[in-house]
Amino acid sequence: MQSACIKVLLMWPKVSGFPTAGKQRAYLHSAVRNEALQILRKRRRRKECYDLGESGDPRIPEHLAELARARKDLRLALKLIDEMPTARREVVKLRIANYGYGEIAAMLDISVSTVRSHISDARKHLRRVMPGDWEGE
Repeated sequence: MQSACIKVLLMWPKVSGFPTAGKQRAYLHSAVRNEALQILRKRRRRKECYDLGESGDPRIPEHLAELARARKDLRLALKLIDEMPTARREVVKLRIANYGYGEIAAMLDISVSTVRSHISDARKHLRRVMPGDWEGE
C-alpha cells in the first residue's frame, strides 16, 4: 500500500489534473492492484536458497558452493555495514541502492567529496576486516 501511495504521489502532477476525484481514486486503486500483483509474481518465482555451509560434498556442483560462499560473504558485509558510523552507513546504503554520488550528496545535504570519502573509508574498512582476497575490487 505504501509503495502504491508513493508512486501516486510521484505522479501527482498528472493525477491532480484528472477531471474528477473518482478518476483519481481509480488511479490509486489501479496502483494498489499493480503493487499487489507484483508481490504475487515475486512469490511465484522460484526461490533459490543454497545454504550449504562448509560441507564440501562432492555431489554438490561447484557453482552452487561458490554461490553459498558469496551469499555468506554478502551477509557478513551487510552486517559490517550496519555496524559502521551512522553517516557512513547512510551513504553506503544509498550507494548500494544504486544512487549516484551527486544524488546521495543532495539527499543527505553533504558535499560530493564527503560522499566519496565515506565510500572510500567503507571500502577500506571492509577489505581490512573481511576475510578473502579483495585485490583489484
